[in-house]
Amino acid sequence: MISYNNIVVIGFGSISKQAFNIVKDYFKETHVEYIASSFILKAEEKEKLNTLFNSLENNLIISVNNFYIFQDDCINKNTIINYHNAILPKHKGINAHVFAIFDGDDKTGITWHMVTNKLDCGDLVYQDSFFIDKFDTAISLITKQQNLALDSLKLALDNLANKKFTKQDSLIKGSFHKRSDLPNNGIFDTNFDFNKMSLFLRAMDCGRGIFRAFPLPKIQIKDTFFNIDKYEIHEDEIILSVDKKNLTFRR
Repeated sequence: MISYNNIVVIGFGSISKQAFNIVKDYFKETHVEYIASSFILKAEEKEKLNTLFNSLENNLIISVNNFYIFQDDCINKNTIINYHNAILPKHKGINAHVFAIFDGDDKTGITWHMVTNKLDCGDLVYQDSFFIDKFDTAISLITKQQNLALDSLKLALDNLANKKFTKQDSLIKGSFHKRSDLPNNGIFDTNFDFNKMSLFLRAMDCGRGIFRAFPLPKIQIKDTFFNIDKYEIHEDEIILSVDKKNLTFRR
């Protein structure tokens, strides 16, 4: 096994803490440090993380649900692997699970990959996939992906130790999504066919309250945009709750 000066797990939320425990169990005789990062990093936090990570050398850094972008100094002096919730090279960037649903992908999955100075372009360390269910929403899909990522972390670390890497398939055209990108800009298009309406609503369903990653979807009625507060998808009709009224769209 490769010897590292130190091992660092960085990330946001419970998945990164669970990954930290897995990594500690895997590297029983090596110190493992956990660094919590924010979902949206302010300039001061970025500066602190830049100073910290650029000072490291010969460390293994494991990035899990992490929105901090490593600088070249850190990348060149350390080994970094990252969890990405898509089958790379498809859906690079943010909210890959959302666009996997909206684009009507049959499958999605997870990738553990090497970090390079090109975002989500590094060699594959471990990759697995599964079919997207017709009832999956953004929140249910990302939960499945996170569970798979945790279940496969030790396999990824085995591959890393044995230098079993795979180049990303250059023949597959991959899209890139920024944090600000939303399916159809977050607007429900009444001209969508029935299937696309379903894909849009499920893709935009990322939970409620403070756990929402982006705003509620909207619908334009005449010259006014309204939030879609709730929705129901049935075999032959879709019902939207808008401004305390129900709107029904039939297949």
